[in-house]
Amino acid sequence: MREGTGFRGAVLRAILAGIFLLPVFGWSAVQAEGGMDRTAGRGETLFRARIGESRGAAMAEAEKSVLLEAVRPMVHPLVFDKEKVFLAKTLMERREEILEGKRIVSDEGSGSGGREVVMAAYVREDLVEEAILGKLPRRVIIFTGPADGTASKGYVVDNAFSSAARKRGYNKVDLTKLNDERSKSLVASFRSGDRTAARPLCLYLLAKFIMEGSASARFSERTGDIYSSRADGAVKLTGAKGEPSSFAANEIKGFGSNDSSANLDALKKASALLASKAAKSLSFKEQKR
Repeated sequence: MREGTGFRGAVLRAILAGIFLLPVFGWSAVQAEGGMDRTAGRGETLFRARIGESRGAAMAEAEKSVLLEAVRPMVHPLVFDKEKVFLAKTLMERREEILEGKRIVSDEGSGSGGREVVMAAYVREDLVEEAILGKLPRRVIIFTGPADGTASKGYVVDNAFSSAARKRGYNKVDLTKLNDERSKSLVASFRSGDRTAARPLCLYLLAKFIMEGSASARFSERTGDIYSSRADGAVKLTGAKGEPSSFAANEIKGFGSNDSSANLDALKKASALLASKAAKSLSFKEQKR
């Protein structure tokens, strides 16, 4: 077994056992069940699949099981359950690369009258990660700091960013529902300036990009009954591979009947401008890929 190269020994067992439904349905059912048996010092994993199809289909079902087990620790549990079909499809497209050195250990009849196939392979976990990162769903993680010096205005920036991303076909990741200890750790690392945390964070939450920004407004002047304010802000867009793009908005004017409404108007305009720039960059980066 290779050490330190992201490889993991795996044994795949596929049992071909007929499962029949009532003839009226006209098709056979697929049922997979996986179990894990790690042998001390060898890191072997045992998988079993039962299927009412061909020998090849049973083997494919076993391969899918081991691939999903390989990616499971890399993804948030709730995201894994929701995106299991996407994960399986993406990994199965590259299974010949990921399951390196795949070979049949044994192929013989089972006690139930079917056949039992045992396969062995090295699971290239580095390629598992690469495959998923290369086809991440159109999801974006959004971080916004307090606007105008108060948390109560933060929603202005967040709403602008979320709306702009949605118009470009991206869904915002709901961090309130995915706030486990690993998420907290990755978010804390990234927001403290560790750009290397972008890759594991995007992988863990299955997001293409991270959008982070803030804006603040200040009273400028009063002319008669009209108050004016100016806002400044910045936004940074980071992809799963850590490549950042930054945009700024400076001296954006806002008006209102008092200083508070003028600040809010300037803040909304600055946030909309920043969101527009970031959203256009999303589309540009998508085209480059």
